[in-house]
Amino acid sequence: MSEEPYKAMDCAQLAAKSIDLNTRLNNDIAQQRRAANNDALGVFVIGMPVASMSGSDVGSEIALLKGEVNALHRVGIAKSCPPPFASPEPGTTMD
Repeated sequence: MSEEPYKAMDCAQLAAKSIDLNTRLNNDIAQQRRAANNDALGVFVIGMPVASMSGSDVGSEIALLKGEVNALHRVGIAKSCPPPFASPEPGTTMD
């Protein structure tokens, strides 16, 4: 994911965008967990992954949001913005 959309933002704007993206990401992760549980139940009961077939699978949206969050955080770190943009501990990743 490109950092370009975020480079013109100041630290306050980056922080607000971070909150928005993380809220969306957390909501999608919760939806994906529900879809996975429903798929497991569907496979057990009728032999088919019902949630995935009905469009409840949001895995690609989660991947996109994770890329946006990482790009946003790279810009925040480069601009020396305060947390939540602090550099990760050595040996850790931001995903």
